[in-house]
Amino acid sequence: MIFDKDKRFIFVHNPRTGGTSIRKVLEPYQDPHMHKELHNKIKNTNFVRIHGAVPEHAAVSIFSDHIRNQYKYIFTCVRNPFSRMYSYCQKIHQQDKEFRKMLSLGHPPARTTDVEYLQKYPTTPPSVAEIIDHRYGLWSSQYIAGRYSSLVTFPYAFWTFGTHEVVRFEDLQEPGEWEKLMHKCGIEDVPSRPHENRSYKDNLLEYRDSYTDNMRKKVQTMFQKEIETYGYEF
Repeated sequence: MIFDKDKRFIFVHNPRTGGTSIRKVLEPYQDPHMHKELHNKIKNTNFVRIHGAVPEHAAVSIFSDHIRNQYKYIFTCVRNPFSRMYSYCQKIHQQDKEFRKMLSLGHPPARTTDVEYLQKYPTTPPSVAEIIDHRYGLWSSQYIAGRYSSLVTFPYAFWTFGTHEVVRFEDLQEPGEWEKLMHKCGIEDVPSRPHENRSYKDNLLEYRDSYTDNMRKKVQTMFQKEIETYGYEF
């Protein structure tokens, strides 16, 4: 999260929704005291039990109404789940290349999870279909920590709770929408929007070529509520 020092805004970073680009712009406004408080509070929440959870992707609900009410504007972003899942798969493939490069330089994995990953995918990364199958398996699990072990399958409501506005990632591609968002944050001299952590190409619909009907149905099942709430289509 980004907490503005002047208490104008809080940005809740929902993963794989273009949030890294927004953080790049808003980080100079970060309140170090509140950021430290965030780290301290997370230690006493169930969020730390979820595999892959990091403070940057925590939800504003861990703070009391008293704290939240001090801020004028609290927002987060959502993204078409089909595009978001594809972006997540591209991110895994990007990380896989970096991981194997380190291995080629003689740096063996130290984490147990990395060793298990190599045992399962010794030469090539999982395909988009395999990644979606794995996420669907986690989502279907009765074990709640396992179900949410990937932040991609965390329900959107986790990040949207307690916010004043939910902004669609796709809408921010329009310069006018980006300017309006910055103005709501109290930033009058609007900076251009960077494209950090970008794992998608210029065509936001490119994910369609990578989906089979079975893959589409699984993503739709996992994110049916979000698809209906925010008017998304495949």
